Amino acid sequence: MRTRIILLAALLCAFLLVGCAQTPIETSEVTTETTTETAPDTSASTPPATEPAGIVIHDIRDWDALHLTGDRSEAYAFIGQFLGVSAPTFPELATVQISDYTIRYAENTLYFDFTVTASGLDTLPPGDYRTEVDWDFGVMLRFLEDDPTVTDEDFPCEDCRGLIGDFVMFEHRWNFPDYGTWGTREPENFIVWHYSDGLEMTLADYAATAERVLGIPADRERREGFAYINKDGVAVVSGGMSGFHAAYRFVGHSVTDGVHSTTVQYFADNSYLIKSHLVEYRIGADGELLGTTVLNRSAYEPWDMIEEWTD
Repeated sequence: MRTRIILLAALLCAFLLVGCAQTPIETSEVTTETTTETAPDTSASTPPATEPAGIVIHDIRDWDALHLTGDRSEAYAFIGQFLGVSAPTFPELATVQISDYTIRYAENTLYFDFTVTASGLDTLPPGDYRTEVDWDFGVMLRFLEDDPTVTDEDFPCEDCRGLIGDFVMFEHRWNFPDYGTWGTREPENFIVWHYSDGLEMTLADYAATAERVLGIPADRERREGFAYINKDGVAVVSGGMSGFHAAYRFVGHSVTDGVHSTTVQYFADNSYLIKSHLVEYRIGADGELLGTTVLNRSAYEPWDMIEEWTD
C-alpha cells in the first residue's frame, strides 16, 4: 500500500511539472501572433507618383508619339516655328528663344508649355507659359495663365469698346471715315445690331440713327438692294448676323471737350503676338463716329481680312 501511495505522488508531481513547462510556450505563441496582426506592412499603401494625363513629349522630333487624331501638320508647323524646326510665319517670331518645353496631347486637346529665355516681342517677354494650341479660328496659342497680350481688362470706356467692337464685327473694317463722308454702301448690319433692341428697326429710325452717328443724310436715296421690307405698312430694316472675328486690344483712352479718343492695337496674327496698325478712334459725346487716325501703320494688315475703308 505504501508503495502505491509513493507511485501516485510521483506521477502527480510529474504531471504538475509538465503543466508548468507548457504554460510559457502557449503564452509565447499568442504574443507572436498578436504582434504580427498589429504591425501590418504599410509599404503597399504609398501611392505611386502621378504623371500628367495624356501623352507627353519633350522633343518635337518625337511628334508621332503623340498619336494625334486627324491631320495635325499645321499644328506641327505652328509649334515648330517657335522651336526653330519650321519657317516662322513672321520674321519677328525668330527672336523668341525657348529653352524648356513640353508638348502634351490629352482628351483631343494639344498643350504647349514653354519657357522663354529671350524675346524681341513685348507681347511674349521672357517667362514661363502654359498654352493650348487652338483650332477654332485657325491654329493659334491660347494662354491658360498670365496672358501677356491682355491689356484691356479694366478699360475705362465700355461704351467705346462696344461701339468699336460692333463696327469692326459688322462692317469688317478697322477704320471708319470722317464724319459726314460715308460712301454709298449702307451700314444696316452695324446700325441695327448696335442701336436696336432686336434684329430690326423702322426705316425712319434707321435713317435718323445713321445720320446722327455717321453723318449719312437721312433723306438720301437708298441704293438698290438695300435690305428693308414693308411690314404691316411700315418700312422695316433688318440687320444680319456676323460670325466675323478680329484680333485687337484696347490700349488707350482719353476725353477732351466731350470727345472720346480710344486707341486700339490690331494684330496680324490670331495669337495676338505680331502687331499690326495702331489706330485712334474719335467718338463724339452723342456717340458720333467722328473719324480715325493711324498712329502707327504696320507692314502687316490686321488678321482675318479686315479691310481699310476705301469707299
